[in-house]
Amino acid sequence: MHLLRVMTGRIPAAAAETEREMELDPLNVTCRRTVLSTYMRREYLGRAFAEVRGTLEIDPNNGVTQAVLARLHVSTGQLHDARTSFERTHKLVPWNAHAGIMPFTAGSSTG
Repeated sequence: MHLLRVMTGRIPAAAAETEREMELDPLNVTCRRTVLSTYMRREYLGRAFAEVRGTLEIDPNNGVTQAVLARLHVSTGQLHDARTSFERTHKLVPWNAHAGIMPFTAGSSTG
């Protein structure tokens, strides 16, 4: 149901549904990544950053979540932070496709 709501543009409803699930199991990293994917839209970036940081507090070695943090940094122009996150992603999960983006930000003069 969550995916259907997201696909039909009902972002607030999708987020509310997942937030209710998180209340039942606040340490569920998978659930937190689901709500994070909902927040990965321009109007919810602040919430996305808060959620990814909360998720990494629970599981600091979660490479998939670290990759999401790197993507968030890129989307907000924080290339230095993105590079750091991509490097951490690569160390945690070198097979992750997002880790391959690291050279793009690594060579940036603004990062």
